[in-house]
Amino acid sequence: LEFRRVLFRSERANRKYLIKCVTVGIKKYARKREKEERLELAQKFHICDGVLRKYTGKDERVVIPPCIKCIGENAFEEDVFQGNETITQVVISEGVEIIEKRAFFSCKNLTSVVIPETVRRIEECAFGQCDNLTSIMIPNGVEKIGDSAFCDCRSLSSINIPDSVKKIGDGAFSGCDQLQEIHLSTDNPNFQVAGTCLIDKRERVLLSGSHFRNVPADSGIHRIANDAFCGSQIITDATIPDGVTAIGDWVFSGCEN
Repeated sequence: LEFRRVLFRSERANRKYLIKCVTVGIKKYARKREKEERLELAQKFHICDGVLRKYTGKDERVVIPPCIKCIGENAFEEDVFQGNETITQVVISEGVEIIEKRAFFSCKNLTSVVIPETVRRIEECAFGQCDNLTSIMIPNGVEKIGDSAFCDCRSLSSINIPDSVKKIGDGAFSGCDQLQEIHLSTDNPNFQVAGTCLIDKRERVLLSGSHFRNVPADSGIHRIANDAFCGSQIITDATIPDGVTAIGDWVFSGCEN
């Protein structure tokens, strides 16, 4: 009986020791893996004060880490005026607030982008010349879409613009020849869609219409913004109603047909 008691105590002690060894091993592995992940992150994402200055990775699918508050100017540029041509998907984590000028400019093979509700501004040319980007969902929370933000995205066919957007810059969708669906809420306070023309109804300005050659006569438009039809390869002629009193710069620039 005494032998059994001793044996039982020994087995229990061995189990405790084994559990302790396994626990210590798991913690050591977790610390090692965390260190490796931080090193890998630092090698791909060059971050300074919460701003992603440069991405130098080679992944097709890129997840922007949540420690980043701003994706900086030309962050995904591989050479002067040449974007990253490896990336096909981008997932921007919650926490990012600003997508700066030319951040993803000319990322030719980018097909999809997930933008979180924390983003407030999409700046000038942020996604310009992303030839294979087919659709974009602008989340509620974005307040500004800058000049030429999605210019020359030749495959872009649909976009959703929430009520939170107060400002859309000139030429934001210029050269988007396939853009046939612009989704707005029916009671959007700032913008409206007539055909495929995007209109600032407060200022009575036509902002974009690269797939639509006739400016709607009943839309109350007084002005056509800079770059509104710029780069369209579809337009062969255009009809402008009498109510329009001002036409911006480069409105039909690059309309070769």
